[in-house]
Amino acid sequence: MKVSLVIRKNQPERSVNVLKSLSNPVRVKLLYGLAQNKSAIDAAKDAEITPSELKFHVHTLKVYGLLEDGPEGIRLTEKAIWLISYLEEVSEKLTTKEEVEVEYRCEECGQRKMRMDVYPDHAKIWCPSCWERGKRGVVAFVNLTGSDWRKTDLPALIREGTQLALEVFSVSVKKSTCIECGATVEYKERDDRLIGKCPCCLEQYSAPAGILGRS
Repeated sequence: MKVSLVIRKNQPERSVNVLKSLSNPVRVKLLYGLAQNKSAIDAAKDAEITPSELKFHVHTLKVYGLLEDGPEGIRLTEKAIWLISYLEEVSEKLTTKEEVEVEYRCEECGQRKMRMDVYPDHAKIWCPSCWERGKRGVVAFVNLTGSDWRKTDLPALIREGTQLALEVFSVSVKKSTCIECGATVEYKERDDRLIGKCPCCLEQYSAPAGILGRS
């Protein structure tokens, strides 16, 4: 299917910068606050910002066409209402999971049956016994089949999804960037694992240090 879309300027970097600005936690909280029929002042209190910061962020959101002046103060535009609705739809989809039992033995404690949480974009296998004892041993991998994962050979799904996840993680470590948002992340080696946490989106990463060819 061909996409009928007029692109005035082929500058994806500018679009990326706009999306980064829109993903500012303060601006998102302001939009959600207004969507809950709160005043701009009350929304600002929830976002813990000063009047000066509120003025700045409201001005920026007006430039983006997401806020406008109404009879009773600042209000959402139709674009903003669509944006929040879309974010809610995507958030609901990505956080909906299926939890199933799988015939895999835990290498840590010997538990015969482990649990698998399957999301539309990724999946996690974890041991309920270790989890109860405070040990959070989790194997995460990319779900390449989405909602059709039951129609796929499970070992193949895990193998291919894990391989892709490790390859992407390896590149991100070499670039010192976050996979999700592209922000700079400092990865450190600890107990034969590479650990990192994004300061922007707060995504946490952990993988065997051997993925970079080190023992």
